[in-house]
Amino acid sequence: MSLHYELTGNFQYDIGVLGLKLALDTLKKEGKELNYKYSDFTLTIHEERDEVFKLLLRSLLSLSEEIESKREKEEKDKKKNKEEKDCVKVAKFINNYFLNFYNPSKLNKLESIDHLAKDIYQDFNSKASICQCSFCNATKKAIPINRMYFLFAPSSMNSFYNNKPSIFICEDCLLPVIASPFALANNSTLVYVPNLSLMESWHTALKDEKNVLKKIVTKLINENHYYAQIVEYRIDSKKPSINIFPLGKTAIENMKKRADILENLLQSANTSILKDVIYYIATNQSLFTLILKYVPEIFQKYKNDKGSALYSVNVALLILKLHLLLTQKEVTKMEVSENLLEEAKKYGESIHGYIWRTKKGNTAVNYSISLASALIQSIHLPFTQALENLIRISITTGKAIPFEIRANINKENYREVLAAVALSIMSFPEPKEEKEEEKEEAFEESLDD
Repeated sequence: MSLHYELTGNFQYDIGVLGLKLALDTLKKEGKELNYKYSDFTLTIHEERDEVFKLLLRSLLSLSEEIESKREKEEKDKKKNKEEKDCVKVAKFINNYFLNFYNPSKLNKLESIDHLAKDIYQDFNSKASICQCSFCNATKKAIPINRMYFLFAPSSMNSFYNNKPSIFICEDCLLPVIASPFALANNSTLVYVPNLSLMESWHTALKDEKNVLKKIVTKLINENHYYAQIVEYRIDSKKPSINIFPLGKTAIENMKKRADILENLLQSANTSILKDVIYYIATNQSLFTLILKYVPEIFQKYKNDKGSALYSVNVALLILKLHLLLTQKEVTKMEVSENLLEEAKKYGESIHGYIWRTKKGNTAVNYSISLASALIQSIHLPFTQALENLIRISITTGKAIPFEIRANINKENYREVLAAVALSIMSFPEPKEEKEEEKEEAFEESLDD
């Protein structure tokens, strides 16, 4: 008998096929003689299903012990579990992934792994009926999926029109599903591509990686990849969660286009912010919207923790730069945008310096927030009105608008310029001392212009 599995495009099932392949590889390294072959899209096992299933359960035992050993090292004070039969350990381990996969009330009656395998298939067959499997398309004994037999499925049986089940899984396809922990045990994030070899290479690259998302982004911008789904998940048999970030060719090309800025973000941004950036690029949303989302948080940090605010400002400015360059298709416009952004940043810092030289403590903090907030609100105004507000701030602070800004600000980029000025006003309160003569010369030159 042969078991044949093809990737279907359903990431949960395909991840299971990868898990089964990884389990077979492990068994082979341990000396088991197994006959199986695989390609980029298929896995074929020339063995009896029942024997493969028993071997798989024994491999899950080894996996569970490996995971438990790692946890004990990380949590030194954790109390060790009492000694349990191997079959009970395996059943409990599978139940961590699937909702009541094996009835907890029957755990004490288990005698061996062979007994567990027999029980699982007896339970499966008692619920199955002859129909077409949704994964291998064969007509055989199958049951509707739910969280008992499928990760991230509904807790109740799936249903379609007239409350009739619509997705079925057969006893052969149950094998890769049960093997999915081998592909999921590394961490809480993986990369899915409908290619067995590529999935395995991603799995190997991310194994034991502490900062998984940064590793993924680094590989995407430095290697040739045209499609990837970043899958972030939380394994919980009762309340599993999943987020998918689909990155197509255009999104990956956009990431490569400004790899230098992304590299800076990898060093500067925390995982949460980096995740937001990737999600916005993946879904083709404007990064400018993301920056505006961060602004209230930056204002709050500026009141309470200046160091934290500086970090947030620098990251937001990097995202702003990335946004500008992704939206500019012509190289000349990119250069103008970079220069303009730098001038806007310097201008904001000069206003910041003025505030902290003329005011102290909470007064300076509140005034900085007031001016920055006025500029952020101006983003939602028409170009002329927004520019009038910038001029008012220039007059109030005595800081002339630099020529680079006056010459290049327009209806297309004024929102980004105002955001850059506003963010730079929230810099850390250590203003550079300016000589009075330099200030006067700069102001006179701006009047001459």
